[in-house]
Parts: sequence; C-alpha cells; structure tokens
Amino acid sequence: SAMTMTNGVFQFSLTGAVGDVYVIESSSDLTNWTALGAVSNGTGTIQFADTNSFSFPQCFYRARPPE
Repeated sequence: SAMTMTNGVFQFSLTGAVGDVYVIESSSDLTNWTALGAVSNGTGTIQFADTNSFSFPQCFYRARPPE
C-alpha cells in the first residue's frame, strides 16, 4: 500500500515473510534503477519513506531480494 504525506514524502508499506531482506529501488523511467537501501522485515510489514520523492515529477519503486 502507498500514501503521500502532506510534506511531500512518499511512504509505502511492504508485506512479506518475517526475516526476509529487501532492497528498495527507485526509478524515474522504469529502465534505470537506484538502490535506496536494504530493509529487514522483522514483523511481517515494513514501512519505507522516500524523503527525496519530491525531487522527481514521477517515481517508481520496487522491492527485490538482495543479490
């Protein structure tokens, strides 16, 4: 799920298996991806906020297992 906060920070939640690790990436064109960080799922749901989301007219996100 996702929401945009009033201060322009984009936040979303990710649901998955407890203990899994995900790399969160962003892209403005769905071709070039930039890693924003790795998160560990300690409770089954991860909250992630991109404090730089206001810098882009559009931005896509994905979560993937680390390589």
